[in-house]
Amino acid sequence: CGDKVWICVTSQQAIDSVTDIIGMDFSKIQGRFDTRLSLSSSDVDEIIKERVLTKTPEADAALQAEYANQATLLKNLDDATSDLFGYTSAKDFAESYPFVGYQFRVLPDVFTKTREHGFSGKHMSSGERSMISAFQESAQKVEDEGTGILVPFWRFYDTIETSLDYGIRQVISRCQDAADEGHGLFEQDVHVIKALYLIRYLTGDITPNVNNIANLMIDSMDVDKIALRKEVQASLERLVRENKAARNGDKYYFLTSEEQDVADEISKVEIEASDVTDKIKRLLFDGLYTATKHRVGQ
Repeated sequence: CGDKVWICVTSQQAIDSVTDIIGMDFSKIQGRFDTRLSLSSSDVDEIIKERVLTKTPEADAALQAEYANQATLLKNLDDATSDLFGYTSAKDFAESYPFVGYQFRVLPDVFTKTREHGFSGKHMSSGERSMISAFQESAQKVEDEGTGILVPFWRFYDTIETSLDYGIRQVISRCQDAADEGHGLFEQDVHVIKALYLIRYLTGDITPNVNNIANLMIDSMDVDKIALRKEVQASLERLVRENKAARNGDKYYFLTSEEQDVADEISKVEIEASDVTDKIKRLLFDGLYTATKHRVGQ
């Protein structure tokens, strides 16, 4: 090195944005590094496609041909009532397969929301490393499947489970135990509750209704969406009945362990029919219709 020492520093974030600099102006240290290279992580999907999902020329040609044969089925994976989107072209399909386009956009938000809400996954990065790991592990789960399968969104839960708070993992574990022992739940219900957790804090991006949840569960190109929607509806009803999820109108929400305890206490409260009648009477005659007399005729 010509009797010189070269020091290189890399960071996904500015150092003063993740820790407090005490005792000095950090810009003085930064000023000692004359050469600075900006490495943007904005195109993380491109990096994943390049490092994890690159296909051989033969596989790429086969997938593009498969897209041409299955174009109608693949377009049916999208619908106007969904917040999710699929593939834009044969090239996009070949590059993304076995994943679907919306997953590259949604998963970084899942990582961010997981950190923001105080779970033990605060160290989780929404940059390249965590994303690459999540996509790689999910792809490995289906590597022995034939062409035509797709990776459903719930599989990403398994890649971040160890980073989650114990209370969250306990909810999923209880659902798995109930499914294994045949106590009111099935394996499909466990997959649905995992998907519900992943989108728990993404209500601004994905409305947690039956249609969107069903789209998150798609695991093959030739899936019967009508049948899948009915299965997801049945799963959601079982999860609500078992106090694992909550329903508000047409929306469904994952319940944490603490929220389940509250829901259990509420469900145990018995309300007499006479109390309901009395409440309705007071609402009507004390608030809406306060007249005590009504004259009929002359």
